[in-house]
Amino acid sequence: MIATPPAVVATVSVEPARAALLGAIDAGALGFTLCEIGNGVRMITPPVAGVAAFLVLGGTLKLHSDSGDARARSGQLVLVPAGWATQLSPAGTARHDRVVDGAAIAARRQGWLVADARHDGEAAVTVAAGRVGGTTQATLSAPMVLTLATDRCARQALALLRNEVADPLAGSMALAEAMLSACIVYAVRAASSGNLLASADATAPLARAVARVVASPGADHSVDSLAQAAGMSRSTFSRHFTATYGTGPMDFVLGQRLGEAATLLRSTSLPVKAVAASVGFVSRSYFSRAFRAKFGVDPTAYRVIP
Repeated sequence: MIATPPAVVATVSVEPARAALLGAIDAGALGFTLCEIGNGVRMITPPVAGVAAFLVLGGTLKLHSDSGDARARSGQLVLVPAGWATQLSPAGTARHDRVVDGAAIAARRQGWLVADARHDGEAAVTVAAGRVGGTTQATLSAPMVLTLATDRCARQALALLRNEVADPLAGSMALAEAMLSACIVYAVRAASSGNLLASADATAPLARAVARVVASPGADHSVDSLAQAAGMSRSTFSRHFTATYGTGPMDFVLGQRLGEAATLLRSTSLPVKAVAASVGFVSRSYFSRAFRAKFGVDPTAYRVIP
């Protein structure tokens, strides 16, 4: 493997613009995909409705986005703002190397959703990918590289995740998603250091409402029901939610429903109408219009984008 300098570990500044990230980590990781990438290959990952998370399980990752390149070694986590497309590749990959679409090649393997872009059967870098529930475009403005090495519990969660990937059994997919969630929480906590408690206390009521939406985006949510979950009046809840997350409560619900729909379209063969119904849309035509406004293509075209 090509030797690379250590990646720079970013820190989370606990300011109003970053409080949303701390509040959102209670929602956990969604849509676990195992990415295996060989030397000489660059994998494109599509934008998702939420902060994207890429945890390096082995090798050294080079991640290219609109803001430039970032490197992360094994045991580090890269968080990418919502709506950003990225390219994942092993360190040392050149611009002329082969490009593959990770969403197009993703398939079930032993119960896992795997994007297999190995070259000659060898993976130079292995990445656990997902999205952070409860996040929006206002949550994060630039990619961050976080480390798990400084926290004992984080190291244990990472080891458990690697074990499930190496020897998948019944329930491994559920455990892997849970372990990825744990790694995200530990990494953000460690980067936030002593400022975590004040920020977490301030956003905890909102996080309860966020967690309810993320756990079941297709449920019959309303501003009133979410305000009740947060223990606030309707007007106070709407004001604090918009100030913290940069979007209104029902716009947030819509974004989570569309993000879940995008995951289902790429990872299942469910008819579009069934996908729409499962995430809370009564009207197939309204679903298609909302999806097109969010992702730039209709649901059928999104499913088959090469």
